[in-house]
Amino acid sequence: MALNDYLGRNQAERTLRMTCDEAVRKLYEYLDKELDQSSVEQLEKHLEICKGCCDHFEIEKKVIGMIQDSCVGHKAPQMLRDKIVGNLRNLE
Repeated sequence: MALNDYLGRNQAERTLRMTCDEAVRKLYEYLDKELDQSSVEQLEKHLEICKGCCDHFEIEKKVIGMIQDSCVGHKAPQMLRDKIVGNLRNLE
């Protein structure tokens, strides 16, 4: 491999690399499946190499799971649901 090819590839990898701050900001979007595929791949690569962010991710994933589990079978009161729907319609 030519030196220029190597340097170009390393520059591209550094450009695609995600910082810890970026990873933490994107965790909730990732967990909610709201990230585009490119961001998903970047975040997953970051989580593979960064123990701190991976640990943070696992904690958040468990918390969200516990919240979801505790809400199973519970519905918001109809009055609250109507108010939310009304507010959403007013935003249009």
